[in-house]
Amino acid sequence: MFNRRFLDEIKPGLVAAIRRRNTSLGVLLCDIDLFKDVNDTYGHETGDMVLKGIADVFRKEMRDSDYVIRLGGEEILVLLMDADREKSVEIAERLRTRVSRKTFKVTNCTLSKTVSIGVAVFPDDSSSLMDTIQCADQAVYQAKHQGRNRVVAFNGGEADNNVVRLELPS
Repeated sequence: MFNRRFLDEIKPGLVAAIRRRNTSLGVLLCDIDLFKDVNDTYGHETGDMVLKGIADVFRKEMRDSDYVIRLGGEEILVLLMDADREKSVEIAERLRTRVSRKTFKVTNCTLSKTVSIGVAVFPDDSSSLMDTIQCADQAVYQAKHQGRNRVVAFNGGEADNNVVRLELPS
């Protein structure tokens, strides 16, 4: 999994490519729900195992042109090339579902985890990639506020209601 430094390195070229090709970039900010509890209860080794397992789920769903980047702690950024809002939400929902079905074997028990995912689209939601990531961050905050294990897409319409929950049929 790539790290934040990698994001800083690819950002200028990625933004230029998106603009040159006149396409969009789906930005998914994924937060592992209650991840701190895993580290506090089972230790950092188990937390690392869970993080790697979730990253594996993400990688299996990605195309070669997409990026999975660990921002730190329990936050994972997914960048989807040539993905509009509808496609980004569809992929986010698939990731959320796959993670919720995965189990992790720990010494005396089996753990399952969920993720909350905020979705934004560059350049639709902002002309700056970093601001678009902030839009996804606002959406993930709403997903957590609404009960976790959700996908919420940023909607820049009204200041007090910037985020809407999008649900896809099963």
